[in-house]
Amino acid sequence: MARTRDDGITLIELSVTMALFGVLATIGVYSFRTFQHSLEEQGAQREVVSQLRDAQTRAVAESTTYCVDFGVTPATTYSIYRVPGADQGPLAAGFSCTSGTRLSTYTNQNGTSVSSADFEQRNGVHTTFVLFTARGSASAGSVNLARGDSSKTYSVSVDGLTGRVSSSGS
Repeated sequence: MARTRDDGITLIELSVTMALFGVLATIGVYSFRTFQHSLEEQGAQREVVSQLRDAQTRAVAESTTYCVDFGVTPATTYSIYRVPGADQGPLAAGFSCTSGTRLSTYTNQNGTSVSSADFEQRNGVHTTFVLFTARGSASAGSVNLARGDSSKTYSVSVDGLTGRVSSSGS
């Protein structure tokens, strides 16, 4: 059958094509947003790891104690303090990082917050702050990060003997 100049696509064919394109675009946008949220959570985790490692390095280099205080959980901010003289013996009752000099305060971005923080101090007390001493040791424990709109939790752990900071996600 020979084609004429009036041949072309129908409105129905165009509508079906546009509907399929819309469905595929929606799936792509949703997948991209999920991927973007995952990257934001990982970024917050990497930031906490970086700040903890920096505090440990500074404590050893400056021969003094550094404290990273996650405060009341859940929290979106945490602070770093320089606390000279807190590296030996049992901690005084009611010890707080605020007895030192606050160096900086960080805010987790994009809705990521500290869902829990638990560090065991040398006198057996569990707190929401980690101490890094001049000898390189630290308060053993971990801090968990999460977003309110996600089921993923990222954990940052601190080894007490070596002060090593590591991270994992679930």
